[in-house]
Amino acid sequence: MPAPHVLVMEAAEQPWYWTPEWWVAVGTVGLAVVTTILAWYTYRLFKAAQEARTDSLKALAIAERNADAAHESTLLARESMERDLRAYVVIESVDITKWNLLTQNPDTKIPDTIIICVRNTGRTPATRTDLNGHFGLFPIKPNSEGSASKKINTSLAIIGSGHERIVPIDKCAEVTSKFLECPTDGAEVYFQGCIEYHDLVSMQARTTHFEYTWKFGDQIFKPGEGNSIT
Repeated sequence: MPAPHVLVMEAAEQPWYWTPEWWVAVGTVGLAVVTTILAWYTYRLFKAAQEARTDSLKALAIAERNADAAHESTLLARESMERDLRAYVVIESVDITKWNLLTQNPDTKIPDTIIICVRNTGRTPATRTDLNGHFGLFPIKPNSEGSASKKINTSLAIIGSGHERIVPIDKCAEVTSKFLECPTDGAEVYFQGCIEYHDLVSMQARTTHFEYTWKFGDQIFKPGEGNSIT
């Protein structure tokens, strides 16, 4: 029996790029490239978000500054309007209309009747206006009994813009003369107090303080602190 014929075929050699290892390597490289691209885009998005947040904070700060400036401007405008329109009640004048000549010292005269002129120099009426003060003598005799001052409490109600109220204070000498020291050097007659009122613009209580003094023998009073508006 003849021997069987065996056909041996050699497999053809595959190209290098056809191997599984190569495709795994290609896939790995491709994945790395895609990951790098995604990381770059993620970084760009992060930077953009940071820049947007920074810009938003800057815009918010600018908006807050503008709002504060607008609020301050509104307050200043309101204060300016109130100062311009509100009532200002002051002592316009204090006039001595009668002097009392003391017999024990012919050269010494003290005010007996004074006329106080209260004026509203503002542009709106003043309401609930009260004049409170003291008219008196300083210093007084040692061991003197009683008071060396005359208390004044006068309600002036409403004073319109540019209007005035006249407040007479008489018989002042009766209060001060019996307390007068002799000699009279350094003695003074004083009139001090305050005007309390409400202005209709701000609806606030206002106070004007005043002080006037006379030295004995003077025919014209010498003002002290004068008027001060608070």
